[in-house]
Amino acid sequence: MEEFLNKKNARLIIGIFVAAPFTATALLFGLYGIMFGIAGITSKHPFASLFGLLTALGLIGVAGAWRRLLKPTNKYNSKEQNKIRTMLFCGLASSLAFFAVSLYFNQTEAILMLLPITIFNVFFIYATPKKL
Repeated sequence: MEEFLNKKNARLIIGIFVAAPFTATALLFGLYGIMFGIAGITSKHPFASLFGLLTALGLIGVAGAWRRLLKPTNKYNSKEQNKIRTMLFCGLASSLAFFAVSLYFNQTEAILMLLPITIFNVFFIYATPKKL
């Protein structure tokens, strides 16, 4: 997986056809989620506050995916690779939490949207080596 994601053409294709649409969607829903979270904090509503926190974690994950796509892993030092992995794990936590909420409320459209996001997140984590 790492070797595949280290190829420039693979990163370019994934960036254009996968990451760009997901990023656009994340930014659209992310703005709404952040506003929802701020409203939850001001009104002391825990579910809305949690929603805002999960949205922020998801946006951190998107940033981590783009950082992983920018360069092959041999161009990063171990500290940078671990930072990218941490960002990707934030995104994974967010997508899994939203996936669980979607399952609980039986929202088929949300489940179908979150499943590929979660799969790509796991792929990116697996393709980014852990350096100590």
